[in-house]
Amino acid sequence: MRVRANIMSIKNLNGGKRIALGFSIPIVFFFAFGIWMQLAVTSVADHLQRIKDESATFALLAKDMEKDVTQVQQFFTDVSATRAQDGLDDGFKIAAEHHDKFNNSLAKFEQFFSAKGDQQSLAGIKTIKDNFEVFYANGVKMAHAYIDGGPADGNKLMGNFDKDSLKLQDALAPFIKTQLDGMDA
Repeated sequence: MRVRANIMSIKNLNGGKRIALGFSIPIVFFFAFGIWMQLAVTSVADHLQRIKDESATFALLAKDMEKDVTQVQQFFTDVSATRAQDGLDDGFKIAAEHHDKFNNSLAKFEQFFSAKGDQQSLAGIKTIKDNFEVFYANGVKMAHAYIDGGPADGNKLMGNFDKDSLKLQDALAPFIKTQLDGMDA
């Protein structure tokens, strides 16, 4: 009944008012649609910016991980080459710091992939972590063998260390490339 009364009241309006009302309603809808579109575009832009920032952060984190591995490898290789007693304690300390930084970076990736439910990337993180731990432990053993037993003892472990290093690089390189490609995309 009420709807019929509203329709009747519109019909009873004179021609000018009816035309004005006819133009007003679409204009109101047009403005409402425009406001809604602006909010949607702003929301999409904000989302894309978050993705871009997140991607850049993780790409830089991956590059830092690569540097950490290089620093650890450099220390263990230097020990095998020089067996210099001076600075070894500092070198082991620095290697341990890079070990911890690498694992902290992996933990950040692990949290990120876990939140996304990305099981494949989590499996890749586990492989990298396992390979890194073997690489690091064998590097420490090799360094101590060079320090304590000389080149003969250290050289016995050098082949395993080199294999562990290559295995780690084989796991890490595609991961880092994926992160950098994500940043570029």
